[in-house]
This record gives sequence, C-alpha cells and structure tokens, in this order.
Amino acid sequence: MNRAMDPWFARLRAALLAVLAVATVNALAPASLPAQTSTTQTIQVKPDPGTLVRYRGHIDETVYFTVTGSNKGTIWGTNIYTDDSPLAVAAVHAGLLKVGQRGVLAVKILDGADEYAGSERNGITSQDYGAHAGSYRIVFVRKAPTRPSFHTPAA
Repeated sequence: MNRAMDPWFARLRAALLAVLAVATVNALAPASLPAQTSTTQTIQVKPDPGTLVRYRGHIDETVYFTVTGSNKGTIWGTNIYTDDSPLAVAAVHAGLLKVGQRGVLAVKILDGADEYAGSERNGITSQDYGAHAGSYRIVFVRKAPTRPSFHTPAA
C-alpha cells in the first residue's frame, strides 16, 4: 500500500503537523504558558531560580519555571526536595528532564519537613538530610519538543 496516495494517511499527517506546530509554539513560549483550564488564562513562567529558598513561606503556591536539566550541584531528598536543592538537578533526579533538556516545570512550594531521604536515580545521587525550613515538589513538566523530521515516501 502506498501511504502517499492514501487520503486517510494524508489527512492524518496534516492533522499531526498542525498539532505539532501549535505544541511547538506553546512549549517554547518564553513568557507564558496557557493554563490547563476551560477558560483561557496566562500563567507567568519565570527563569530558573537555581534554588527555591526565596519562595520559602509561599506554602502550597505553584510556580512555573523554564529549566534546563543539570547534574551540577548537590540535592537533598527524593520527590520532595529541600528548597536549597538546585531545581535543574532535582528535575533530572526525578526523571522529568535529562541533562541539557529544557522544559517548563510547575513546582509546588511546601513547608519544611523533619527529614529527607536521599536516593540514586537517573545518574544523580541525592543526599539524606534532617529537618529543614522549606521544601518543594515538581508537579508537572512540559518538555520543549525536539525538532522531528517528516519524510513523505516518494510516489
């Protein structure tokens, strides 16, 4: 069967290209990210803060950041990290980004915890830690798409 001649395949390809174009624009928008709600609202996306110490006390607030995954720095905790853990390293540890991969992270600011358990995941080792004044959890990631190439077979 020649896919290039199949009208169903041509419609599917056109629809996928349209979705990819919209997704690319949305994922790479540097200043805002559309909210996942029925009404249109814009959420401010901030640059990578490094650590989240300056958000301490903003309990249950969700903040959005553009981050590039990194393996440089020490982190404490697993799934819930101390607020002085670099966000880019925690994102790689959590398996949400790869080193060098860019994405928009939704981060929920949490109160401090009595203890944090370290672990080794995705090539990153996090450390155990005792009581700390502030924490965070990454609750969502929107990865920047790679640039796919589409090949239409010759007729």
